[in-house]
Amino acid sequence: MSVARWTARVLMGGLFFFGHGTQKLEGWFGGPGLEGTDAMMQALDMHPARRNSVAAGVFCVVPDQQL
Repeated sequence: MSVARWTARVLMGGLFFFGHGTQKLEGWFGGPGLEGTDAMMQALDMHPARRNSVAAGVFCVVPDQQL
């Protein structure tokens, strides 16, 4: 993997997806937090809402830390 490609991957994953996941889980950066994410999941009829909310947040944050 080239250095430019690796750098782009780290920046995209480390900044964008980490921020997106923490918005869902913790409400950082003006995000809704788990309560807001639960409400969105319920509005989309994705049951159980809490389990889907946690999964969405975790799968945005955890893979980014493995880069």
